Amino acid sequence: MQGKKADKKVDSTDVVKCKTCGADMYFDIASGKLRCPYCDNTVEAKANVFENEHNVDGFDESKLRHEDGVITYQCPNCHAKCEMHGVFDTSAKCPFCGATNVLKVDDIPGLAPDAILPFKITRDVASQNALKWIKKKLYAPIKLKKSFKPENLNSVYSPTFSFDSDTFSTYNGRLGEYYTVTVGSGKDSRTETRTRYFNVSGTYSQFFNDVLIEVSPKLSQKEFEKVGGFDTDNAVEYTSEYIAGHSSERYDTSVNDAYGTAKEKMNARIKSAILAQYHYDVVDYLHIDTSFNDSTFKYILVPLWCSGFKYRDKIYNYFVNGRTGRAGGKTPISVWKVALTLVIIAAVIVGAYFGLKSAGII
Repeated sequence: MQGKKADKKVDSTDVVKCKTCGADMYFDIASGKLRCPYCDNTVEAKANVFENEHNVDGFDESKLRHEDGVITYQCPNCHAKCEMHGVFDTSAKCPFCGATNVLKVDDIPGLAPDAILPFKITRDVASQNALKWIKKKLYAPIKLKKSFKPENLNSVYSPTFSFDSDTFSTYNGRLGEYYTVTVGSGKDSRTETRTRYFNVSGTYSQFFNDVLIEVSPKLSQKEFEKVGGFDTDNAVEYTSEYIAGHSSERYDTSVNDAYGTAKEKMNARIKSAILAQYHYDVVDYLHIDTSFNDSTFKYILVPLWCSGFKYRDKIYNYFVNGRTGRAGGKTPISVWKVALTLVIIAAVIVGAYFGLKSAGII
């Protein structure tokens, strides 16, 4: 049967059959529907509202099993662990480094996703944004910028834990505000900056919704936030239909560890919110005691375009947000560009010094 090819080969998901011709269907990002690569028949993907949340307190993930039919494979090259549904396909490749010698590993106990945020940004748009990103990297080697080709972007659903918590904080501390005074008289007078301290105390309440923590072995929280900004309110109940034609990565962080990271982020935001209530210049100390109440979490898969490139025998991964198109990642640094920048800065400082000296200012 003749027909146009799919944007991505269906080699890592549940098989969804076309009712018209019987071919395997895939999730078409451009239309947001399941599409047949041969007869072009389309079917609406399920979009059920998800309501499943887990209580953090007392949660024991060791007793859970991952969803049936999931096969975990590992890349021997970069050690990434991803998942496919159905029968293991020997033609599958690693979505991060592109290696084709991926190996099936034993099934691992764990959680099944509660929700999924479908892809919205197509491969073409993601490629364009990746190219713009690399060209804006000031200290990236010129050779890399000229040779960079984002041709091997892979669509991967990355694992995250999303936490909600109702917090209540009590605090006390001492803040300082700068003021100036004139001391001495006549030619000996001068202005001094001093600090006037004052005590603060009180309570602060805040409900946190969807504090998103990445739990991917191939992505740090810092890298995740550089491309972050996921509209999790638009996530739908998990169904493998959205993964048809794409891949999903397996999480490697426990719920408790992820919750610890989430609390650190919430604590930082609580501190900023408390301090924002006061006019101050310096913090002498601030003690905050916070209780986290009715904390829940959801396991959400979020969309990322992933790829990597090798430069001087080292692999650098980069990512593009599958909802917003925001790109980010690691790049090598040109020593020559850094050295040139330092030389220019030194020249400016020296020039300014002699200019001020010749003017009699110093």
